[in-house]
Amino acid sequence: MKLLAILTIIFLLAVTFAAADEFSDCPGPKRTVRGTVWLTEGDSWSMLRPLSGITVTVESKCGFSYENVVSDIDGEFSIDVQGPITLDIKKGQQYFGYGNYLHNKNNDVDMRVQEGREVFVNVLNPRYKNYPRSKNILECEDGEVHHFWHPQIYLTRSMGDCVLTAHDGVKAFQGDISLDTAGANFDVKLDKKADEIRMPKLIAKPSETVFRINKGWNLIPYGMIGNGRTTCFYNDEKPFSFFYEPLTKTFKQGRVEEFYEALYEKEAEWMEENKDMIIMNFGLGTMWFASPVDCEILFEMPEIPAEIEHKLFKGWNFRYVEERLVGSTLEEVGRSCEIEKAYRFDSENQQWEKIGSREPLDEYAMGFIVKVADDCTLTAFNQGFIPPALPE
Repeated sequence: MKLLAILTIIFLLAVTFAAADEFSDCPGPKRTVRGTVWLTEGDSWSMLRPLSGITVTVESKCGFSYENVVSDIDGEFSIDVQGPITLDIKKGQQYFGYGNYLHNKNNDVDMRVQEGREVFVNVLNPRYKNYPRSKNILECEDGEVHHFWHPQIYLTRSMGDCVLTAHDGVKAFQGDISLDTAGANFDVKLDKKADEIRMPKLIAKPSETVFRINKGWNLIPYGMIGNGRTTCFYNDEKPFSFFYEPLTKTFKQGRVEEFYEALYEKEAEWMEENKDMIIMNFGLGTMWFASPVDCEILFEMPEIPAEIEHKLFKGWNFRYVEERLVGSTLEEVGRSCEIEKAYRFDSENQQWEKIGSREPLDEYAMGFIVKVADDCTLTAFNQGFIPPALPE
């Protein structure tokens, strides 16, 4: 049911936004908005202390005009407004933060900022019309590797001097940058080959799995694209991912969430009738990802609830080695299945490798495909998760 909940959330996004209109109506009631500006640190933006003298811009969503406000000695400010507004840190200060949207019934806000500067990375020779035009990665003296999906990067005092790597998968730039030398804009020219530069190595958290992506085709679990920390580049202007749709048994281009969300709007009843197959494919499935360069993706693999059965459907199934399968063989996990064929994809050499029926599935999160004669369920999971059966 947890996997069903994931899909339900995706499908109900449009409904949620529609129901929220009452919070965003114009002109809306008059009210006083109060806030505090906080100095923070780290990727988690942990609060340290309130900041005074910070200028906050106030933008009306209903066409009203408001003056900027400045935080007092306690970091606090207030302003009378009407309708939904957006508050942000005024550009040009020695601090930066993210914009805060307040709807008609939200009157309090914490403005979290860090000491540093927002810098726009301007690619002088872009291959793409839309953003992202490059993947921007900072390797800094603080020992961290910081990555950015968008053209804005953030330099903080604690980072020290950094090396900026900007690449679009084919061409790349690599050079020094620091808070003291960078202005509001930083021009880069992608004049090197991306596969010839030293790509930064990301530092994984204990909860993250490292996926080493090879140049060419890679078979990876769903959900990784756009959600994990990565040195890979992808832009929706050109196809880079495909998934196997089990209902039609065809490959679809793009992101699986967007495909099923659009399909649900047109064929809700049909989707409901086939939800088991869709959920299984979405929750435990894999997809093709094409990369023009060797890179990494760090991703927190979801924990699969024990009550979720690992079903296979007649024909080909795209799956990954989930935690409950590690160490087992296809012979063990497929006792109730007539397995016809099974393969893994060797992305380094760009070729299929057959998986033997007695070969242990040792590589966690490895993508593989398996063909079965009829619908069935993998039943013999890792012995560490299911105790031995009682003797007859």
